[in-house]
Formats: sequence, structure tokens, C-alpha cells
Amino acid sequence: EALGRRIAVVDADGTAYASGIVLMLLEAVDELTVITPFETAFPHVGAGYDRPLLFERLGAHPGFDRRVSQRVERVGAGELDLSDAITGRRVTLEGIDSVVAIEPRAPMAVSGLDGIGADTRIVTIGDAFAPRTIDAAIFEAVELAYDVAGMATLRG
Repeated sequence: EALGRRIAVVDADGTAYASGIVLMLLEAVDELTVITPFETAFPHVGAGYDRPLLFERLGAHPGFDRRVSQRVERVGAGELDLSDAITGRRVTLEGIDSVVAIEPRAPMAVSGLDGIGADTRIVTIGDAFAPRTIDAAIFEAVELAYDVAGMATLRG
């Protein structure tokens, strides 16, 4: 099943693993929005050589956007309601084809995902599914990569 052309990544992890998933997805979509509760995207990626290159690659994609200090309040059919962690202001992102949730070391659901509509696919990777080793998360990310690669091949 294709992920679609407009993806939202809810990143509560902020690590290099999360950034790798985002970079892989970014190659296969028109628009990708990273939503994170942190004050910056990928705060746990080293500030040395890796961080500037990461942001350079993200910024080079015209469809990349980020929403920092945001919480997911609700997921509806093709849309996400977000609230600012500081001000509480709410905004709705519409036209979302898929939501990818990246959560750290706890089997925590992203708030509102249980009410998802049939038009939006949710992909759960790593500890968002259940706490386990990094090998399991890498395996799921590779499966997602094959899914995205198959989608790209079908588009030609």
C-alpha cells in the first residue's frame, strides 16, 4: 500500500535514527512535515558535522516543513490537529496521506491516532510499537524503505 505524496512524521525521538527515516521518506514524497514536541527538529543529532549536513539536505527539498514545540491533539481523515506546547494555539494540517510516528523506548501511542480515518495510513516504527532492540526498529525502517521504493518504482 502506498504511503502517498504528503506525509506527516510525528517525531518524539529526535535522534539520528529519526532523521534517517525522515531523509529516506523525503526522497519519495512531494511534501513531508516533521512535527515534534522539541524546541528544534532532531535535537539529539550531534552538533558537529552531521547536524549542518542534515539541515542542508532537509532545506534543499522544497516540500519539507517542520512544526516544532507541537503536540498532536487529534488525527482525522487526512488531517492532524496540533497545539503549540507553549501557547496552546491550535492549527490543523490537511491533505495528509500518511502519518509516521517515531516514539522513544516506550509503547506510547501518539494522542488521537486511534480515531484515524480510512484515508490515512499510520506506520509505527521501533519503540512506538513496543520497547525492544535497535535491530527491530532498523528492520521496520528497512521494510518501510522497501515499501517506499516499491511506490517510487510504480510511479516510474
